Parts: sequence; C-alpha cells; structure tokens
Amino acid sequence: MMGFVSRKKLVFKAALFALIWAVLSYVFHFHVSRNVNFLQRSDQILKIADLAYYLEIVRAFWFRGLGQIYRLDVQQQILSAATGAPVAASMPLNVFPTALILWLPFAAALQHSMALAFSFWNGFSLTVMIAAFLRLFENLARNGRSKMLLLPVFFAFLSDAAAACLIIGQTSIFLGAVLMLLFMQCSEKRDRGKSTQSVMEVLLLLALSIKPQYFALGLAIALICRRFTVLIMALGGAGIITLLVSPPLGLDWPAHYLNTLQLYSSGNILPAYRDSFAPELMNIFRYSFETVVGAGLATLISLLFLVIGYPTIILASMTRSFQRRSAGVWCSMPKSVLMLLAIYLLFSPHSGYYEEVLIVSFFGIAAFSAGQPVGWAWILLWSVVSCVLVNRLLISPVVAPMWCYWLLKGFLLLSVVAVMKPAPELNSAAD
Repeated sequence: MMGFVSRKKLVFKAALFALIWAVLSYVFHFHVSRNVNFLQRSDQILKIADLAYYLEIVRAFWFRGLGQIYRLDVQQQILSAATGAPVAASMPLNVFPTALILWLPFAAALQHSMALAFSFWNGFSLTVMIAAFLRLFENLARNGRSKMLLLPVFFAFLSDAAAACLIIGQTSIFLGAVLMLLFMQCSEKRDRGKSTQSVMEVLLLLALSIKPQYFALGLAIALICRRFTVLIMALGGAGIITLLVSPPLGLDWPAHYLNTLQLYSSGNILPAYRDSFAPELMNIFRYSFETVVGAGLATLISLLFLVIGYPTIILASMTRSFQRRSAGVWCSMPKSVLMLLAIYLLFSPHSGYYEEVLIVSFFGIAAFSAGQPVGWAWILLWSVVSCVLVNRLLISPVVAPMWCYWLLKGFLLLSVVAVMKPAPELNSAAD
C-alpha cells in the first residue's frame, strides 16, 4: 500500500511539473520569445544568443548529419547555414556530449521555430528552479527552520543577471537549480531500500554533466556527502552516453574539446572566437585584479585556489572525525559545499556575469542547511550586497573599479560561510 501511495505521489509531482512547464513556456513564448530576434546578421556582424547557437549545433548533429561539431570549421559551416551567408566567427562549444541528449527535444522544437525552442527551454529551466524552491520551502516548514535566509535568495533571483540568462538562454538558472536539488537530495538521510533517491541523484548529476565545471561541483557534492555508488553510476552513465554519441563526433573530438576548454584558462583566444568573450564583464579575481597585480600573477593565484582549494576542502569534509567535532566548523558538510561554490564564483575562468545567478543556489543551500536563525542585520546586508552584484551591469562598473565588486562578492560569500551555523544532523546524513 505504501508503494502505491509513493507512486501516486510521484505521478502527481510529475503532472504538476509538466503543468507548470507548459504554463511558463506559454507565457514566455507569447510575451517574450515572439518579440526577440535570437540570431541577427548585419554588416558582417553576427549576434546570436547562447542557446540559439547550442541548439543549431545540436540540430545539425541529429537532423543534418554534421558530426564533428567540436571543429571550428564545422561550427562555421553550421552558422553559415543558419544565417544564409558565410560566417567566419563562432563561439567556443564548451558543452560535453551529454548535452546532445538533454537538448535533443529542444532541437526538435527548433525544427518548427527558434522562438518555440527558447520558450520550452526557459519554461523548463524556470520549472526546475521552482521545484528547487518548493523543496526548500518544504524542508524548512517540516523542520521548523528559519526562513529569513530566503530574502537574499529572492533578491538574487529577481535580477538583471537572471533576466539576461533567460533572454540569451544561458544554462545558469537550470544548472544552479539542479545543484540546489542535488545538495538537498544528498544531504538528507537515505531511506533504506528506496532506490528512487539514488536514481534521482544520478539523473541530477547527469544533467550537470553538460558543462564540466558544474559536473565537477556535482561530483564534489556527491563525494562530500559520501554518495560513492551514485558518483560511480553517474560517471558510468556519462561515459556510456558519450560513447554512444562519439562515432559521429570523430576520433579527434576529445582533443578539440580540451583545446576549447583551455581557451578559458589560458586567455589565448582564437580570432574566430574573440568576439564571444567579454572578460570585462567577469567578476573573478583574474580579470578584476590583472591591472593591480598583473595578468600573470592574477592567473596564477586563481589557478592555485582552484587546484589546491577544491581537493583540500573535499578531503577535509570527507574525514568523519572532522565532520563529527562540531556542526559549525569550516569543514562541515554544508560549509564545505558553500566554500566550493565560493571558490568557483571568485576564481573560476568559467564564472561569467551570468554565473552570478549561482548566488541564488548559494543562499538556497545556506537556507536549507541553517540550524539557527541569523540576525536581521546580516540578512539585510546580504540582500543589499546580492542585489548590487546581480544587477552590476545596470549599476555600471563606472561606479567603482571591478576589484571593488570582487571584494564585495568575496565578503558576501565568506561572511555567509562564517556566520551560518548548519544543522548538526546534516553532517551525519550521508553516514
């Protein structure tokens, strides 16, 4: 009887998800998508939204037989076909082959119209974010935890950065919501014999695998939460999907893909990709401080924080003796995840303006984990700072040098980690 009730509840949630997705897609389509030109070409200048580019690539792979999509000449061929004229410029394709599966339905919608494909994707992304919010509300209500930390969550979400994500179809809203759901799923105690929990965690990790930097964060969460079986299954699933789609990609696709990824870390941008990079908009240490300490030193410091910080935090958090000393220590499970997100937002070369939306995930995880209320003074301060950061382009960097915004973000993230006291039971949820 319990199994029947659980299945009935699952069907209800799936139906509710589909209904919200349909409504949001309809609203976005008739009020936004139909009025936006996602691909424009004039006077040798090509303007294309991120999702439009990705979906043109995925459509060419599945429906037009163009397999070697990680090659620059193939990307130029696809864009030339989409615009009806030769195109010399392109964008780096930094998504993993698993994205070919996730975006297949949206590429199919593109066969009808770009506006429809955009509407379906943004409706889907917003529905996943709503699912994360509902899961967060449910947990806070069930455990009687403070809801005050939700204020900066909404300030960060109702922002210019989030709106820009929707207009260009960026993945930050979707992947940020998936990160929240993965943490909430992994940090709660597992019901023995309930395999749906593991299946959900694997699916969430596979969704994150479309971009390697998010997949790395997801795998780190699985490690910190000691979900070793889930981690192995997710790696195996991503590997199987990649093997299945690899033959059309060509034997040399890993080399082309790695070359694309190193563009972000090296800063040596190919001329064809140069117009798609906007380092002046990236609030990360490298670009914020390159005029202060020099580009070489700023890059080295960023690399050291990523290479040393990630494994150090993961190893410290995985050590049970550290976890059980105190729920408030810096290497407790929730704080470890928050520190990983902070390092990503402050130092990763992949953390552009649109990734500021991850502040939503950061505060969502903090609110889910908080075991004690936080003072109103901190809440209001964090809300104001979040509002400044996610609306930075509206405020304009002219107001202050970029390094000031970086210091502001560093203060925001690290003060939350320092002040927030996680619930003690979360440290043993994975045991």
